[in-house]
Amino acid sequence: MRHGLTLMTLMALAGQAPGFEKIALVDSLDFCTRFDVETKEGTVGVIDHVLRSHPTALWWRDKGGGLMRYPSAAEGNVMSESPFDRRRVPCEAVTGWLRMDRGVRVFPTVKAECARRKLGYGIHTTWEETHRSGWALSNWTIAHPEYWGCRPDGKPWMGCCALSHPEVREHKLQLVNERLALGGDTIFLDLWRRGEWSPAREYVRPSIEDWTRANGCAPPKDPSDPRWLKHVSGYVHDYLRQFARRCHARGVRFVIGLPIIDCSDTDVWRLYALDWKLLAREGTLDGVAIHYVRTDWSDPWGSTRRIYEYVVANRGRADIYFPVSAYNHEHTGIPAYCQKTGLSDGEVTRRLYELAKDCGAAGVILDCVDYANYTPAMNAALADTRKIKGETK
Repeated sequence: MRHGLTLMTLMALAGQAPGFEKIALVDSLDFCTRFDVETKEGTVGVIDHVLRSHPTALWWRDKGGGLMRYPSAAEGNVMSESPFDRRRVPCEAVTGWLRMDRGVRVFPTVKAECARRKLGYGIHTTWEETHRSGWALSNWTIAHPEYWGCRPDGKPWMGCCALSHPEVREHKLQLVNERLALGGDTIFLDLWRRGEWSPAREYVRPSIEDWTRANGCAPPKDPSDPRWLKHVSGYVHDYLRQFARRCHARGVRFVIGLPIIDCSDTDVWRLYALDWKLLAREGTLDGVAIHYVRTDWSDPWGSTRRIYEYVVANRGRADIYFPVSAYNHEHTGIPAYCQKTGLSDGEVTRRLYELAKDCGAAGVILDCVDYANYTPAMNAALADTRKIKGETK
């Protein structure tokens, strides 16, 4: 048993039989020109569309454009709310300008629909409340410039707050409590969408003072210096352990998403000062999802398999989820495999799905199931991973 509830127990509570999972990440903002995503009817329409990709669980985004999509006490700030809403969400839905924080009925609707359809239901949250940086500042970030991150040269970075401030970690943990109140069986902390935070933004008073006390000198100016990364990892690991403890106390799984990985972990360590293998071994992480892998295009399937096997071998007590991504941000999603191998998107989807299963993963992540993002052939491959009619190997 892991932290009170096993995966099998959680799936049973959701009405879902244990098995290989297909997790759909859903950002309702991406559907705003097709559905009225601030209503129950529009939300059900989004779910109907997402189910074309045959997921076993939906992990629903809790924020976007710097706004929470539920009434948030921790992110409330009347002075910044009105003037920023309309500029941060520059798309117009069928009902006019969006106010994503107005959708108080969205999460109860998603929870009820997932229960009715026997799907797992989770909350997809992001590393930073900003989601992006300067153009999508969160209300709390705007209200607290004293906690803004700083670069090595001392210049402040208004896009995010420094994690080494205890007040910032406490604010983030208040948001964890709000997410837990939304009732998901899983909270997925997506490190890919980090709002441009990195150890390079942690040159602020608390971390510099901690460093000086421990080392008797000024910190290195190079944020990729292994000594600095080890220092920042203390704040990162403390935050994630506290995050996990709050989830586990409620019987909720805690899963993180790593942006891009190979067999060296260089990117994860440089971008986050995060030792995910340590956190997986000690039981802090119930799951690790990979957004992209650094594929060697001279050997696409062999190199992908090697990376998958490396991740699974280091999973500790965590379940592993590999990408079947229609997105192609790092030029290693399904479109890149199609381009480099000459295979159709349906065949690539099938191969990635089966490779994840063959390597011992607990499931796959579909990032993100936007409107028509997954083609009919890709959806068919996710419904039935046997050879697709009319396609060749």
